[in-house]
Amino acid sequence: MTRSTSEGHDTVLVEDREFDSGLVRLITLNRPAKRNALDTQLLTELLQAYTAADADAGVRAIVLKACGPVFCAGGDTSEFRTGQTEPVIDRARIMTDVLAYPSTLASPVVAAVHGPALGAGAALALSADLVVAGEAFSLGYPELPNGAYPPLVIPSALAHMNRNLAFELVTTGRRLGAEEALACGVVNRIAEHSVDAEALALAAVYARFDASLVAATKKLFYRQVSLPTDVALREGLHDLIARQ
Repeated sequence: MTRSTSEGHDTVLVEDREFDSGLVRLITLNRPAKRNALDTQLLTELLQAYTAADADAGVRAIVLKACGPVFCAGGDTSEFRTGQTEPVIDRARIMTDVLAYPSTLASPVVAAVHGPALGAGAALALSADLVVAGEAFSLGYPELPNGAYPPLVIPSALAHMNRNLAFELVTTGRRLGAEEALACGVVNRIAEHSVDAEALALAAVYARFDASLVAATKKLFYRQVSLPTDVALREGLHDLIARQ
């Protein structure tokens, strides 16, 4: 059985789906007229939504999704006037926090990416722990071909694909389609029907598990992901002993 409650902000919608075993929180980008481009308000509200979810012990998993045909077109280039520096830097700081936050959350984050995810939107999609793609999915980095510098999108590309592919996408603007992204391991699965429903079903799996064990496993996973195998094994042993 599921029940739902929701609340709305201007650019981010928050809804809870209650399963017998726990809550799945849906966080929705809500600027469809702007192709969900990331402006300061949206980023601030998204960061607040993540923080609130992490503080709620009832939330067992999070689904990040979007309204409209585009998941996220990247940073909103229309927000600033020419020559502005301080507001650009302030937004970049918030964006950095938003992109870094999901891996630190206790609950798994599933991105439901039904359409294009571009630039910072691609980085946002890949910041999730799991990605469910729709048939209209595409992922790319249009910054360099459009004369923009891409420092905040490179880390997620390097973390989720091999170096040569990451370099090609970041420097040419070529987009990955759903099938290629699945073959490269950039997404976990392609939804046959509803991307949101598939992502919700995947998130609901975690609602059945022990929340503290999920949180500990996720924390250990991200600590070990870049370690040499022998170092990771020893750290895992140390962690196992400490939990006894």
